Parts: sequence; C-alpha cells; structure tokens
Amino acid sequence: MGCMPNYVTETMRGLTLPVQKAVDPKWSTELKKVNAKVGACIKYQNGISSSMPGQISPELPFMWKKDYLSNPPTPYFEPGTAPVIPAAAPAPKPPAAPAAEVVQEAAKEPTSAEPPTASQPPAAAPLPNLPRGKIAQQDYRKCWEDHTFCFVYGTLTGSNTPGIERELEWYGAVTDAEMKRWAYTCRKGHKGAVDNTPNQDNFSMAHFKNGWRMLCCMDGHGPFGQLVATTAVQSLPYLVALSNFEAADIPKVLTHAFEEVHFNVEATALVDQWSTETSGCTAVATLWKGNQVYIAHVGDSRCVIGSKSQILHESADHKPSNAVEKQRIEENGGEIHTEVYPDGWTEHRIFVKGTDKPGLSMSRSIGDQIVKPIGVMPTPEVRKVEIRREDEPFMVLASDGVWEFLTSETVVKAATSTLRGRGVQQTVQDLYEAAKQCWHNAESDYCDDITAILVEFE
Repeated sequence: MGCMPNYVTETMRGLTLPVQKAVDPKWSTELKKVNAKVGACIKYQNGISSSMPGQISPELPFMWKKDYLSNPPTPYFEPGTAPVIPAAAPAPKPPAAPAAEVVQEAAKEPTSAEPPTASQPPAAAPLPNLPRGKIAQQDYRKCWEDHTFCFVYGTLTGSNTPGIERELEWYGAVTDAEMKRWAYTCRKGHKGAVDNTPNQDNFSMAHFKNGWRMLCCMDGHGPFGQLVATTAVQSLPYLVALSNFEAADIPKVLTHAFEEVHFNVEATALVDQWSTETSGCTAVATLWKGNQVYIAHVGDSRCVIGSKSQILHESADHKPSNAVEKQRIEENGGEIHTEVYPDGWTEHRIFVKGTDKPGLSMSRSIGDQIVKPIGVMPTPEVRKVEIRREDEPFMVLASDGVWEFLTSETVVKAATSTLRGRGVQQTVQDLYEAAKQCWHNAESDYCDDITAILVEFE
C-alpha cells in the first residue's frame, strides 16, 4: 500500500468511507489525476518540490543533545512558581553552521536586508532563561492575559468521530475583520472499521500585544501523538511570548523555543505518565507582522505562501530521503530502510540500528525520544519571507493529510481562484474535501487526519 501511517507498527483496517461531498470544480484538475491506483497520484516522493526556492537546510549544530544531557527536564512546577533553570552552555559550533539557520526570501523583489551568516549573526539581545517542566494551565492563562489579545487552540475534549472538527478553547476576542481573513479545519481521519483513535492533529493561533501574530500546526504520531501535539501547540507560543522578542531576535527565539518545547513535552509526559519513546509530532509555525513573515518547521507539516497562483515560499519537508538529513541520521548511528511498493511508491523510514523500531518517516520532530540519540532533532529550519500587499499574498499551513496527495502548486492555484469569489472559510472547506477525496481514491480504507489553516494577509 502506497501511503502508510508514520510508524510501521500502526495498522490499517478495512473501512468504507461515507459518500463524499461534491468537490469544487477548481480542484478538479488535480482530482482527475488521482484514482484508485496509487501510482497515478501526485505525491512528494522525495519530500521536496522541484520548484522549491532554495535547498533544504544544511546540518545544524546538535546543540540540544548536550543541553538535554546536562539539564534534563524538571518534572513539574506549581502554578505561578515556575523555576528559572539556566540553560547549559551550548556545544561548540561548526565554523560554517550558524545556530539558527535563516534564509531570507523576497516576494518578487530583493530587499536591502541580508541573511545572517556565521560571521555576521543577527544583532539580538540574549534570550531570557525559560522555565522547564510541565506548564500549568494557570500559567498558560496568565501568559495569554499578559501577552496576547487573543489565543485559541484545539482541546482534547469532544468527539473523535471521523470528519468532526476539533473543539477549540478561546482566550480573548477576535474582531470580525480579523475573522474574515483566516479560517481553519482540523478533522479526524478514517483509520479502521472500528476506529477509536483520536485526532492527532492540532493547531493554535496567537495575536500578541506587540503586534505579531503566530500560527502553529502540529501533526502527532505514535500511541500518544495527540498529547504531544496538544502540548506543543500551547507551549510553543507560550515560550515565544515569554521571550519578549524583537524582530532581530526572531530566528534565535524560534529555534530556542522549538528545542525547549521538546523538553516541555518530555517533562509533561513524565508527570502525566505517558511515554514519548515512540510518540511525537511534526510542527510548522509562522510569526508575522507587516511585510515580514518568519517560518519555522520540523518534519513534514508544511507552510506555503502564495500570490496570484504563484508560490512565494514553500517549506521543505524533513525526510530521511534527503541527502543532508540522511547523512546526519547515519552519522549518529541510525539506519534508514527503503521499501519500494509494487505501484512504484518509494518509502524511507528511520530505525534504531539493529531493531525494528520505530520506523519514523520524518527526520526532525518533537518527542520521539527513542530516535533523539540518532539525530532526529527538534531543531527547526527557519526562513524569512518579505511580502508585498499589492500581490494579495496568502498563507496555508497544513499537516500531511493535505500534502500527501495535493501539491503546493495545486493548492496555491485553486486557493487563489476560490478566495476571490468565496472567501477564506469556503476555500478551507474546499481544500479539506479535495484532500479527503484524494485519500479515498488512493487508499479507500484509510484517510489521515487533515488540518489546514488559511490566512489572507492584510
């Protein structure tokens, strides 16, 4: 079978999907290419689009590994009494690799700013020491009250019925004008005839009082993937908010926050008595204000920025098929197994040497403790994009429930057309129906969880 869950230990049972809703004709070009034969589907066989601007990031310093060994996560702190734990001294940096890789991309015209290099780091104040340990809900609430106009994330309560939207928890208020510029869908897939599995996708949105906005999209995997994703969509904006960041700090802030989220997830699991050994999540986050957009991601949850049917930015999936990622995994003692299916679909998975675990399909993630010693790191790739309002830019963040079959080009072209006449809400629903139809045509008995967030820039 061409498409498999993130871990080879997961199984797929037979399932008859309900009658599909009609898909908007604007998606029909892609859907005509997708039929019951998996080999006919449009896929990212190597995890990287041929039209992707730039290349996947070079190897980043494995700084968090030493930091974790010298400062393991604190299991818990009482609400309002979070201890400040100094971070360990970072590992020595290779001379050619900055701690936070940032690539600046311009929308159609160059900018005067230059990306930082190893010899020219961004001028930024030192990051404050951030608390480690399970973050209490009281401290989350205080953070949202102190630092945001609005914060929303998906809760773990409610129905896990296939196709049902995830329930949300709101703090603060969103204006009507703002609601017209962003929309979301976060729905459970169909994973078996008797499907008791939870929706493992989640997302969050924050509007900070300093004017910056942040979106997070996480895709969990493994036995407790939904807990990893739900923890991460809260703790990542929480840690960013506590950093009191300025524009020059953002690449460092995002890199540091991603790595600290990994520690926070591990500490939360220790307190709540669930395991991150083979559970984790991918993550993509964007932070934007004015014409500046920063994108950070690990794994294969993707951000695409489009304008008038053109791709302005596309994040590159972190897959073990990529030569740079593969080299890091193998140099740290991991094994990558490749399997070619009868339909021609090629799959690459990561294993601890000499074992049959875990079979991870991405080379960077949060959680997944079993593969952290072999190079599957939570360090994100960070990029900066500058947009122009006259180009009518928009942004899509989505889990691989969307990207498994729909290319970034297809999504941008269809969204451009739909946005003009039907708005963000209907465009997101059309995207969901198109992605679900692709899963049904290709797999029939399996559909991944699907999350997509669409933002029209002001």
